[in-house]
Amino acid sequence: VRELVLSRNLNLIIEPGRSLIANTCCFINRVTGVKTNGTKNFIVIDGSMAELIRP
Repeated sequence: VRELVLSRNLNLIIEPGRSLIANTCCFINRVTGVKTNGTKNFIVIDGSMAELIRP
């Protein structure tokens, strides 16, 4: 993963969240767009909570 991130000049952001206390999974998405609303930026991805079902 490191070589891929460095070769494409990407930033890898990891949020441990539930992994500190519960079972986890990987949810890897592609950024498909960026929207700006005033002072806030929103990133559009190709995934949703439908793929990440929680108990």
